[in-house]
Amino acid sequence: MSAVPVNSIGKRCGYSFIFPLFINSKTAAEWRTRTIYQLLTDRFAHTPDDIETNKKCLHSPLSYYDIRHYCGGTYKGIISHLNYIKQMGFDAIWISPITAQIENDTHWGVGWHGYWQDNIYGLNEHFGTENDLRTLIKAAHTLDIWVMLDVVANHMGPNVNGTARYVPFDLDIYYHQPPCLITDYTNQSQVEFCTVGDINVPLPDLNTEHEFVVSTLNQWIRNIINEYEFDGIRIDTFRHVRKPFWTDYVSASGVYSVGEVATSDTAYVGDYQRYADGVLHYPLYFVLNEVFRDENRKSIREIDKQVQLNEEYFIDTTLCGLFLDNHDQARFMNHTKNMILIQNALTYLMFSDGIPIFYYGTEQEYHGDSDP
Repeated sequence: MSAVPVNSIGKRCGYSFIFPLFINSKTAAEWRTRTIYQLLTDRFAHTPDDIETNKKCLHSPLSYYDIRHYCGGTYKGIISHLNYIKQMGFDAIWISPITAQIENDTHWGVGWHGYWQDNIYGLNEHFGTENDLRTLIKAAHTLDIWVMLDVVANHMGPNVNGTARYVPFDLDIYYHQPPCLITDYTNQSQVEFCTVGDINVPLPDLNTEHEFVVSTLNQWIRNIINEYEFDGIRIDTFRHVRKPFWTDYVSASGVYSVGEVATSDTAYVGDYQRYADGVLHYPLYFVLNEVFRDENRKSIREIDKQVQLNEEYFIDTTLCGLFLDNHDQARFMNHTKNMILIQNALTYLMFSDGIPIFYYGTEQEYHGDSDP
């Protein structure tokens, strides 16, 4: 696995780092002007002229194996489509996590999505080399497209047959003990101390109360932003880590941050904005899904009710990420076949208070599959 190198803007010595001041970091206020195109690195585009890889996952529907394994998308593939993204009017992209993943197969396949990390200092070689990643970011910046990195601080990948290395978190004390699965999402202690995943593929829950874990993750995020000049971060499983942890983590990143709190409870989600610049606006997502669906559609007055709740419970909705669908939800076109309804929903998304996030493929009328 490729390791983060020593260079002029960062020095690695064991697990200690010396950091410079942030260079050209984008503020939360500046992100208000951006419109984000979310893509999954493995599923967006193959490397041009890679004939053998380009044969993968092009049939429809995809087999179960294809869905759960790498399809061959790369950083070079993204680069080859930056003009396509720019011409649609997007000036930011959100890419998948970049860290090295567990490589062994599991009940749910492999970590093609990027959320099953094994070594936070290594890069996922399936997506390309370190130089490919730098070239992507440079090419995007040349077109005035900012790059948002998806990051994971809550867990590591599943330890299949005891083969995971877990760099640098290689001791049991670095994880919440004893291991447990979340069975009640209304129980905040379970949400924060037990594992996401399931009985087949539990994801070891990092002990974000342990000093080494905390300092290492804070150092890592600051270093990775400086090394590659990312412009913002989307934080996975935001509600699964104690809230005070995020204050220093977000500060260490030095860039705009938006956290994932995947529930419809506006008061619950809104409180998390005290710990990041913004949160993904899941309460609005659920309302839009109900108002603009084909069947059992609710009144558009539900949107007005949500706006009132926003004013009560969010600090600043203009810094929140607004979306119709994403990689964790069924595509919007699973619920809505009427293109007028979809266009109306997208119009609301683009003109509402917040930062619009457009999931790749919607412009191609992808409907995905309703099976989670």
